[in-house]
Amino acid sequence: METKMRHIFIGDVHGCIDELDLLIDKLRLRKGDLLHFVGDLVDRGPDSRAVIRRVRELLCEYPGSDAVAGNHESKVLEQHKKGIYKEPWTPDVLDDEWRFLASLPLIKQLDIGGHPVVVVHAGFFPKFFVDYAEDGLSRIRDDWHKGGGKYMSRARRFLRVRYVNPEGNMVALGQEKEGDYFWAESYDGAQGYVFYGHQPYLKPSIPRSWEHACGIDTGCCFGGRLTAAVVIDDPHHAKFVSVDALDVYAAPREDWIV
Repeated sequence: METKMRHIFIGDVHGCIDELDLLIDKLRLRKGDLLHFVGDLVDRGPDSRAVIRRVRELLCEYPGSDAVAGNHESKVLEQHKKGIYKEPWTPDVLDDEWRFLASLPLIKQLDIGGHPVVVVHAGFFPKFFVDYAEDGLSRIRDDWHKGGGKYMSRARRFLRVRYVNPEGNMVALGQEKEGDYFWAESYDGAQGYVFYGHQPYLKPSIPRSWEHACGIDTGCCFGGRLTAAVVIDDPHHAKFVSVDALDVYAAPREDWIV
């Protein structure tokens, strides 16, 4: 009997190498599986460079697998460009590891069983698709971190968006007002079903599913869990596999806890 291909979406690893290895063991990967990391591979946890090495190995071992960039990759790439190394692990990063981080795309578009699926680190905001109705996501550049005008400037907000206002614009973290809402609450699915990270779901550390989106950052670096969503035919029917964090490596902001 033929085994169906599995698409496995993995939440924010944030340097938690031991938990990543435990999750990979628990998933019992097999030939033909495709892994999709939702960004924020690095920072906060104990060994970001080990995570970079492990993810690169996995992407080679399971051809067709991929990872998108998160806001923490964006942050350290910007610092690297300026010759600034604020994080304790960044001074030792090798050139090929920097090139790997710079190669991560802003989004990844997939087709799973006829269902369009998008992997993005944080999410979307409706005004982008109003202002760029004819373009949608088609103009997003591979070198998204190198400028690209107003279109790319606004697309880079996909790395950080959480809340949007009634006009459909992104709201900066901490600036939310009455009437603002989490982007996935009203996302209409027009771009496809979305798997995202960025927003850590804690207390409890379980994924959050919306009609057209699923958040799989369950706060591993904050002492929560590292989660994978396993999809075979329909992204709406993902099965979740998680491992507990082995330690608390960082403290979350209180306004992150939904």
